[in-house]
Amino acid sequence: MLFSDVLLGHWAVNWIEKLFADGITTGCSTSPRMYCPYSPVTRAQMAVFLLRARHGAAYTPPAAQGIFADVP
Repeated sequence: MLFSDVLLGHWAVNWIEKLFADGITTGCSTSPRMYCPYSPVTRAQMAVFLLRARHGAAYTPPAAQGIFADVP
């Protein structure tokens, strides 16, 4: 069991462990290691998940260009 809050019988345990194995997520806590499967995901977090899924865990996006007025 990788995450203390995701039991082996959880419906998404295989998906969650694959996301971890692929470097897409590290969970919501490292000590103890937790995934927080029922916590909401922010748009910022989802952006990171999607880019890691597409480009790999080591991907670093290019410098921001400031095209969104609500993001400093």
